Amino acid sequence: MGSRNDHEVGEEENLEVYDDDRQEDQFEYEGTEHFDSGVYWDEERIFNDNAEGHLGEQEEHLGNQSDSENEEQVVVRISPTAADMVISSDEEEGYISEELVDKCISDDDKGEEEKAKYPEFDEKAIFEDIQLQLNMLFPNLTVFKKAVTDYNIAIGRVFKFVKNDNERVRAKCRSEGCKWEIFCSWSNDVKTFKIKKFVEPHTCARGFKNKQANKKWLAAQLVDELRSYPTMSAHDAFEWFKRCRGIHVDDYQIYRAMKLARKIGFKAGCRPLIGLDGCFLKGYYGGQLLSAVAQDGNQHFYVISVAVVGQESRDTWSWFLTNLLGDIGQYSDNGWNFISNQQKGLKLALEELCPGAPHRNCVLHIWRNFYSNFKNMDLTKQLWKCARSTTMVEFEHNMMVMKRMNEAAWAWLKRFNPDAWTKAGFSDYPKNDNLLNNTCEQFNSKIVKFRGKPIITMLEEIRCYLMGKMNKHRVRANSFVGPICPVAQSRLEKSRKDSSYWTPEWVGDADGYKFQVWKRPQCKVVDLGAATCSCRMWQLTGIPCAHAIACMAYNNLEPEKYVHSWYSTERWRATYVPYIEPITGESDWHRTELPPIKPPAFKRPSGRPKQRRRQSEGEASTSSNSSKATRKYGEIHCSRCGKTGHNIRRCMNEATNDAPDKRGNRRTSRGPNASDAQVEAPSGPSRPIIGSQDSIILGPSVPVSVGSIRSASHSSAQVD
Repeated sequence: MGSRNDHEVGEEENLEVYDDDRQEDQFEYEGTEHFDSGVYWDEERIFNDNAEGHLGEQEEHLGNQSDSENEEQVVVRISPTAADMVISSDEEEGYISEELVDKCISDDDKGEEEKAKYPEFDEKAIFEDIQLQLNMLFPNLTVFKKAVTDYNIAIGRVFKFVKNDNERVRAKCRSEGCKWEIFCSWSNDVKTFKIKKFVEPHTCARGFKNKQANKKWLAAQLVDELRSYPTMSAHDAFEWFKRCRGIHVDDYQIYRAMKLARKIGFKAGCRPLIGLDGCFLKGYYGGQLLSAVAQDGNQHFYVISVAVVGQESRDTWSWFLTNLLGDIGQYSDNGWNFISNQQKGLKLALEELCPGAPHRNCVLHIWRNFYSNFKNMDLTKQLWKCARSTTMVEFEHNMMVMKRMNEAAWAWLKRFNPDAWTKAGFSDYPKNDNLLNNTCEQFNSKIVKFRGKPIITMLEEIRCYLMGKMNKHRVRANSFVGPICPVAQSRLEKSRKDSSYWTPEWVGDADGYKFQVWKRPQCKVVDLGAATCSCRMWQLTGIPCAHAIACMAYNNLEPEKYVHSWYSTERWRATYVPYIEPITGESDWHRTELPPIKPPAFKRPSGRPKQRRRQSEGEASTSSNSSKATRKYGEIHCSRCGKTGHNIRRCMNEATNDAPDKRGNRRTSRGPNASDAQVEAPSGPSRPIIGSQDSIILGPSVPVSVGSIRSASHSSAQVD
């Protein structure tokens, strides 16, 4: 059996030595005996008046073990200092070890009793104020790893994680010869994570550069500074880290960290509802601009990302979303909600990259498609009632009304999932009840004048526009005085006026939070403690509804304090703390050694280039002359087949004798004035007819223009 002499043990008498993690886990004993790797632990013999004597007997017992045993054994000499630590660890907290052993503690109270003996980590501690010690408790391993990182960066040491999983974390110093080590894992006695081994201090030299000070860590340190000094440059950030954190960071790290810190602005103040849309570019080469737009606490749009692609498809949307989520974080970690206009391929891309993510459809686009099939004002009004329903009971009632009005319209709406187009099915996590994708539509309307320019010029114009827009909102947010944003305050005032029509009735709970609110014959249930109302408007928007405000008035409470933090002035200001970096003109750009990017293949679209968006049927006119109503023309009827939507030039249907003329009369005569539908069919075997917009091909023969056929029909000529 290998052993160590007294001199070797004396150098490390304050270090606890373990063979592996299994032995460390067994140090958490519950009155049982363990005999592993030659070490014998007995709870009754440790917690005893003669503990030191028993420990000495224990070491002597281990020394008499036979060397012929096959199992590897390790001698652990526990010095008087270590023994005193075991005996007096409870006494330091004012407890006597014998009383703790004899005291009867229920299973429910045992965890709290044990937890009171150990120090808990202070999550509010900043940088050099962080302290670590043996038996310190942590709520989770993420907090522990962050504390270890900040602790070592503060003292200028570099470490590595030897073991890092969901159950335990072990870190050691990277320098050779340094014994610094820390181990944290789950503890059954306190039902949380606890430091079970801590060997300190570092015996290595202090360094000024630290690999643990990566982009993510630097950005987290810069966020608060950028809020105080929005114009901080990269050089200022370098000097700040050197002066306040005692570390040296290169320029590239600073640039990446400041870029990441500015992206935090979106998460700091914008609600997690992202609008996705694509618009056509009107330049020489065409293409489409994909955009992701959010909304700040004051209902202004906040552009997250834009990208230029050739066309909308599943592949282009997958590429765009992959880069977007890689930048702002995955859906599983942030709970993003999305709203779109039913773009091509977008739904499939979202289902692939964000399975289970709530995806809303813009109700305005649903309404337009609905109106093209059911041109009835009463039906369209009922559609909006269904969309604005905040509870499933209300939604189902409105859908039944729609079914009684028109069963075909009801069946058409039943194709859509209620989670996608009615407030009753929306998630209440984003605190945003938008039915329309207006954030993207607003952004698209603002950049119409840029979309006809070359790609680089267009992107520069968009960047400068967003830079000025963010600065404008930054100035407004910093100058505003009040606890919540102006738009939220106006909505709260409206609800405050409506609350006077509701009568609260306290149900008698101890906290005074639960009420029934009456407005005969309606009745709502409000819980102020849970911030809920049975109408669901409070949950959907984060702003107390009229029913909740009536209950707050009953308890003399201020409704502003119950508004969600997304609408607070602090969040609004934090949204615009990041700013867009200025860029020099194109003449000052460095020329890259990479080959130049070639333009996409040019494809000229048919017709004259359109500069204005084609308005859909039923959409209000945007004409500058508001004093005159827009003329509505009747539907076009084909004189060949009698159907609507096209004329004889574009008719590809079979001719019919019942086709009306221009006056609506049925044509029955034959002769020189007969219509094209009355042209006699060619004699002989029939041939397949292949039609297009420009020509008609009769079988394998030469193409004949439409005009030739028309002249032939008027002259009653036979076509062979």
